[in-house]
Amino acid sequence: MVFETAESNTVVIAVIGGVFSVLVALMTGLFAYRGNREMLKAQDEADRLRQENEELSSRLGCFRDEIDMHRKALELKLTLGEWSRVQLLSQRLFMHAQVERILFFRGWNGRDALQFATAVHQIRSDRSVHYDYIHYPVGETYNMHLALAEKERVHFIKIDGLDAADEITQLYHGEIPPISETAWSVLKNAEDDEGRAIKTFVSISTFSGEGYTEADRNLIRRVCYEMQGIFEGGQE
Repeated sequence: MVFETAESNTVVIAVIGGVFSVLVALMTGLFAYRGNREMLKAQDEADRLRQENEELSSRLGCFRDEIDMHRKALELKLTLGEWSRVQLLSQRLFMHAQVERILFFRGWNGRDALQFATAVHQIRSDRSVHYDYIHYPVGETYNMHLALAEKERVHFIKIDGLDAADEITQLYHGEIPPISETAWSVLKNAEDDEGRAIKTFVSISTFSGEGYTEADRNLIRRVCYEMQGIFEGGQE
C-alpha cells in the first residue's frame, strides 16, 4: 500500500510542471529555429532574384547598345549607284589580281583609338571560308596598322613578317585558308552624334603563299583610291 502525502503531490506537480516548461521551451525553440530557417531561405531567395534582375537589366542594356551598334554598322551611307561601283571595282581585283577576299569594316572608338570593328560586307572567292567579324575587339597593333593605312592611303601587311603572337597574325592565320598578305585602306572618317569617331575601312587579302606581286599592289592602290573617292562623296 502506497501512502500519498501533500508533499509528494507537490513534488510530482513540480516535476510535471518543470517537464512541461522544458517541452514548451523546446517546442518554442524548434518553431523559432524553423521560422528563422524559413526567413533565411526567403531572404536568400530574395537576394538571388534581386541579383538575377540586376544581371538581366545589365545584359538588356548591353543588348540595346549592341543592336544600336549593328544598326549603325549596316549603314554604309552609299547610294545604290555608288555601291554598284564599289562592287565592280571589287570584281576587277578578283579578275586581275591575286585577291581572294575583300571585307568592308566599320569601327568605333571612345575618342582616340578604335575599340571594336564589324565586317559589314564581305566578298570572297569560292575557296574562302566565311567568317563573321562582329564587334571584334581591336587592340594596339590593329590600331597601329590602321594609322599607317591612313598615312599611306593603302597599307600592305605581310603576315609572315609579323611576330607569331601578334594579334594580326593570329587573326589572319586563323582563317581557312590562312591569309598571307592583306592591304588596308581607310575609306572614310566620320563622327556619330556623341562625337565618337567612326572609321570605314577595307581589308583586301590573298591566300597566295608569295603574297601580292608589284602589279597586284599597283592595281589595289588604284582601286582603293577610287573607293575612297566614292565613300567620301557619300553622305554620313
